[in-house]
Amino acid sequence: MGKISKEYQFGWLGACDSMSSCESLSLDGKLSPADTGVDRDKVESIVRVSCSGNFNGRVFEKFTPYNKNRADLKALVDQSGKTFDHYFNNNFQSLECGVGYIIAGRGSFSDFEIQNFHLADETGYISAECSEVICTETGLNTYQVSATQIISDQANGIVSTGWGYTGSVSLSGGDDSNSAAPTSVDVMHDGQLVGHVTYTGSPASDKIYLSVTSGSLTGKCLVGTITNNLCQLEEK
Repeated sequence: MGKISKEYQFGWLGACDSMSSCESLSLDGKLSPADTGVDRDKVESIVRVSCSGNFNGRVFEKFTPYNKNRADLKALVDQSGKTFDHYFNNNFQSLECGVGYIIAGRGSFSDFEIQNFHLADETGYISAECSEVICTETGLNTYQVSATQIISDQANGIVSTGWGYTGSVSLSGGDDSNSAAPTSVDVMHDGQLVGHVTYTGSPASDKIYLSVTSGSLTGKCLVGTITNNLCQLEEK
């Protein structure tokens, strides 16, 4: 993951399924040989888009890894009481999760890696590692469905009719803590009824996900929010 091998490499820092597994990366440490083995002389600059400064729109910011061994630069830093990169790159000192960057290599360099850095690979996905879209969320139950394969989960208080798409549906069970009266929900997509769900009580979550595995929408993730007994699915 995140192997820098071209003179200019675009990518982003993060995790495909959950940003909770990503931490910001200090460039002052990352580009120091003693810390990670990624030599500073391999990187010409790192560019990001930022809202910092007194600008109404977004601006480009550049991190430049100056040579720490230059005596004249080191003297300036030592007098300031700051770290080397904080002195020269005051507003840009780390890679942040969910942000895109352009990495510019310096001259002829050997490949190096940046942890949790995903490379944009021009395949239509945000990176090769994230080609599989996560079409659910924590706490939901997932069921395989089709025109003939229904949901019948009495334990979780959820049943359905057949579905207009083949794939997997993720949704919550019913919550009968206040009332066991059933709640019916029509699941729609592009103006068409694609499923009908009945909960025992109220839905514990108002989200419904549908990951399509067959037909013209193969590979698509549809998601919607239940409102007034209707859930309109949209592509994620």
